[in-house]
Amino acid sequence: MENHVKYQAAAYAKSADTLYVNQYMPTTVNWEEKGISVKQETKFPSEHSKLTVKGSGKFTMKLRVPYWATEGFEVKVNGETICTNPEVSTYVEINRTWKDGDVVEIHMPYTLHLDKTPDKVDGSTVASIMYGPMVMVAKDERDSYTPMNWYTVALSDNLEDSISVVTGADSEQVPHLTTNGLQFYPMYDAYNYRYHAYVKVEENTSVVNKDELQALVDAVTTGDRIPSKDDYTEEQWETLQQAIKDAQAVLKDPDATQTDVYNAYKALQAALEDTAENPEPEKPDKEDLQNAVDHAIPDSEKDQYTKDTWDAYQQALDHAKDVLKDENATEEDIANALNELNKAKDALKKADDTQKPGTGGDGQQGNGGNDGKPGAGNSGAGNDGQTGGSGSAAGTVKTGDSANIMLWVLLLGASVLGCFTVLRRQRRQK
Repeated sequence: MENHVKYQAAAYAKSADTLYVNQYMPTTVNWEEKGISVKQETKFPSEHSKLTVKGSGKFTMKLRVPYWATEGFEVKVNGETICTNPEVSTYVEINRTWKDGDVVEIHMPYTLHLDKTPDKVDGSTVASIMYGPMVMVAKDERDSYTPMNWYTVALSDNLEDSISVVTGADSEQVPHLTTNGLQFYPMYDAYNYRYHAYVKVEENTSVVNKDELQALVDAVTTGDRIPSKDDYTEEQWETLQQAIKDAQAVLKDPDATQTDVYNAYKALQAALEDTAENPEPEKPDKEDLQNAVDHAIPDSEKDQYTKDTWDAYQQALDHAKDVLKDENATEEDIANALNELNKAKDALKKADDTQKPGTGGDGQQGNGGNDGKPGAGNSGAGNDGQTGGSGSAAGTVKTGDSANIMLWVLLLGASVLGCFTVLRRQRRQK
């Protein structure tokens, strides 16, 4: 358990013409002599792994078959199955001329098994419960700690009859097993609670532990947890009564498995806690968001808007659709999505807005061309409100220039006329 960081050193091995795949973990191995690399993609824990070959050449790939893979070890090469149930603790050999992009897929179902210690404690077998390659530890939920306070579990020879897989290997949640009223989780998850890596095992093909279920049935029928009909709706009360009857039937059934016992216990516990005072929370209302999406601006009208504002609107619309699909979306998620969509819609800018005169700071219309030439300048609502032209010879003409010219012409004409009048009077006086 102290050498997890060294797994990568043993993930692959090689000989002259053979590549050994020993560990199923996300890795990439570079085989320099062959000019080959193999990329392995998988999660942990997972019952699946994929290897992709980069490069080409002839060599043998050997895939290790774990000792616990007793329910099959399926191997596919480029989608074609080449084996399904090889002998455990051996290697599956694939000898071929590999091409760039060849894919090997592996499916290895996790199995339940025991890893027993060589010695016994007080005459009892001691073992760890394993799920595939993982040690599963019993969570200690007792209020006080007592040294060497062993948990004892009764297990049948067929562990699937005694142990329930609540959450499997490929789930997004941590794997979870239950047996004998105990909850088991991978050792890597046991960092914030007391746990037992080993338990005492009573192995018997006919032993199924019903103590926890019996205790719960006793509590709700004759003990201190007798439910009151006033605390439940009519439907909830009927469900609870049926759960009690089902649990009692399992207790009487000599052929009931540990899985049957666990399922009956969970059903009764859930029905007991589902009271009228604690109804299931209602899912957030998505009606307004759905209405906004249903009345979204169609894609056929996108040319009416500028590209950047339309792209922002589409991004907000896509996010809103994702929230509608998300069954776990909260009220806050829904409100935020609706707000973003409305804001993006309000911010849409018509494409022809850029052709309208601006309202710049100096009251002039759109920007003209550079260097005093009209050229293909920025038209529309520019910073200084200038209007661009498309001429090729004249300089930039601004609003009000023609009026200024006429004023200067009139002033000049008045001055000339005044001078002419003065000269004429002087001549008459002479």
